[in-house]
Amino acid sequence: MTYYVMLPNDTEKSALTLGEESFGTFYPERGMEALLGIVNQSPELVSQVKIMDERAKTLTLTEFFDIIKDLKIRKM
Repeated sequence: MTYYVMLPNDTEKSALTLGEESFGTFYPERGMEALLGIVNQSPELVSQVKIMDERAKTLTLTEFFDIIKDLKIRKM
């Protein structure tokens, strides 16, 4: 499953890829760095962030982190 991070002005095409979940492992991409930057440097924007999966299902940050919390994280 692939996940995307979206800010208010983003479209599905302009969203950054957070990463991909496969066989118990999460492979983070550029969007994960952007998300962590928002959380750490601009926490006031966190409420405006949306996570979307490849099936266009919208998730909250909490739901997304609940999904990946038990996965191995491996940078490509």
